[in-house]
Amino acid sequence: CPALGTVRHVGPLFAGSAGLPITANADLVGPVGGYGWLLSWSKGVPHTLKMDLTEVLPTTPLLIHVAYPPGTQFTITAHAAWCSTSQWYTCEEVFTEVDSVAAVKASLG
Repeated sequence: CPALGTVRHVGPLFAGSAGLPITANADLVGPVGGYGWLLSWSKGVPHTLKMDLTEVLPTTPLLIHVAYPPGTQFTITAHAAWCSTSQWYTCEEVFTEVDSVAAVKASLG
């Protein structure tokens, strides 16, 4: 499959890295915490980006950086696996916008 873009760690240690190629249905495995991961796309940003089978402890944030054109509006929604919505809880959580990376790290998403 041709590469659709690249992924790399964010932060001063990796600033000069071109990253690793991303193809359709890519499997990514690597460390979390720290500065996060930068996804860069070769032919424009995707309309839909789905991440599943993500295993991250609540105490270790996973930061995903995706650059969209200024003015782009979007909704980020988490869907809990193996869940049935009831009157006491929901299996879906819509994330809200914050103003800083610190605010993201201090939240549950």
